[in-house]
Amino acid sequence: MKRQQLLIGLVLFLTFSPSISAKAWNIPSLPPPSPLEKVVMIFATKGTPNKVEIENYIKKYPSIKLRYLFSETFNGFSVVGSRQDLLKLSQMYRKISAAYDNQSYSVEKLNPSALSLIGAEKAQNYYDSKGNRLTGKGIKVGVIDTGIDYTHPDLRSNYSGGYDLVDKDNNPLETQIHEGEPTIHGTHVAGIIGANGRMKGVAPDVKIYAYRALGAGGKGTTEQILAAIERTVKSKLDIINLSLGSDVNGPDLPISIALNKAVEKGIVAVTSNGNSGPNLWTVGTPGTSSKAISVGASTPVLKVPYLSAVQLKSPIKLVPFVGSVKWNLNHTYPVQYVGIGKKKDMKNVAGKIALIKRGEIEFSKKVKNAEAAGAVGVIIFNNTKGPFVGKIDGEIDIPAVSISMVDGESLIPKKSPILASTIYKVEKDLLADFSSRGPVTVNWSIKPDITAPGVAIKSTIPDKRYIELQGTSMSAPYIAGAAALIKQAHPEWGPAEIKSSIMNTATILHDEKGNRYKVYEQGAGRINIDQAIHTETLVSPSSLSFGILTKQFDENKKQVTSSSGSFCA
Repeated sequence: MKRQQLLIGLVLFLTFSPSISAKAWNIPSLPPPSPLEKVVMIFATKGTPNKVEIENYIKKYPSIKLRYLFSETFNGFSVVGSRQDLLKLSQMYRKISAAYDNQSYSVEKLNPSALSLIGAEKAQNYYDSKGNRLTGKGIKVGVIDTGIDYTHPDLRSNYSGGYDLVDKDNNPLETQIHEGEPTIHGTHVAGIIGANGRMKGVAPDVKIYAYRALGAGGKGTTEQILAAIERTVKSKLDIINLSLGSDVNGPDLPISIALNKAVEKGIVAVTSNGNSGPNLWTVGTPGTSSKAISVGASTPVLKVPYLSAVQLKSPIKLVPFVGSVKWNLNHTYPVQYVGIGKKKDMKNVAGKIALIKRGEIEFSKKVKNAEAAGAVGVIIFNNTKGPFVGKIDGEIDIPAVSISMVDGESLIPKKSPILASTIYKVEKDLLADFSSRGPVTVNWSIKPDITAPGVAIKSTIPDKRYIELQGTSMSAPYIAGAAALIKQAHPEWGPAEIKSSIMNTATILHDEKGNRYKVYEQGAGRINIDQAIHTETLVSPSSLSFGILTKQFDENKKQVTSSSGSFCA
């Protein structure tokens, strides 16, 4: 069948609100900084930056030193110097068009069934025009993250190079313990994209390029990420994945601008949408980039534990801590409230579930104290409204889960102790509570574009190990891997066609009550890789946003006829 590409929006994703008005984005006032304080600043320039000209200007200011020139995806340069000298430079050098702080970015610290759910296993049994299975063979994918452990047996064969923007060398290894807080994030992301060993990623034969733009503790800056994006463009990569973000919701910050430019130059850019849900407006840059594919998180097939007791109005959903053993309690146990979980509070918890309030003590210590006192499991409830996702470290053999403050307080015994049992429900294709929602401020554009599994995702980590993590950081690499398979199947397609194929064939998600999630919560829906590869029609642009509408308009239909059929628009 002849493939049709429709250059009109057959499906219009509208952000409509008759009662909400757009508000100005005001930055709260801060104490005045010292004019002598040295900071890194990024200046945008009118046109391509001229190194000789810039160096001649900054010679006038002894405190200023040039750091990076940007020209591939962002016209500008970065410098370090005193605030007063940087202010003078910005006033004297007329080619400067905008100034940006060197904003901080970070990764969020927060299974095989997911591959089947999104159609990856089916897709890997299809063939390209040369008769090769679709495994991402020959496709170059850049992972801009915390680096990767390229010695991991599942990643060793796919690692093809990269760069460390933190230490400025050719060794983009994860942060080691002697260098600061060690990292595992980039290795986990790379495994989802293209692990090829004991574990298989979405595209197990891709070429993986690692760019360490985030250092100890998963922290990095605008400057480092911009420099990484520049390198991916110069290296002519096919796809880049950025499982990182900030809490700033805005469309016109440097990284979002750079990603848009990278897409214009032929690179498929994939970003995580953020883990600040479930409220609206929580998407953060670079998930706000209009041309990148921004990814929200859904659940794969999961066996979810719920706590049940006579005193409860309804069962309470238990959210496992990252790093915890699975909650597999199959008997009835008393629930013992032990305050914030200090050692002295752990009286009479042997053989019971310890109920602990969040705060003051780190999660791992609370759980270890309960384990030492003989508890069979730990429930930590929030000290503010809403649910949360926690992380524990170290060798702990009892399960730990989190619940909301309201649910936790309902488990504190009023009179007689609460006897609780666990029931299990199989769930899939639900939007994760933590998944950030759109729309984007200023232009009201729709984000995320798509969702993919991001809960209880098992992948590679340093030292030949594997772990389950969750977050939109885990969702984005599923899309990056999918893009690699699609690119192998359709080498003539560019970023717009790949994005359209992914969004046009998505499965629309519904909540537990059967209500459809809103478009600025799930985007087009959950990815179906096999259908994206075999789609006969591409709709471009893949979504349209008209900003805020304050009036209701009558619906009009038009008949659009093509050589292969008719459509309603």
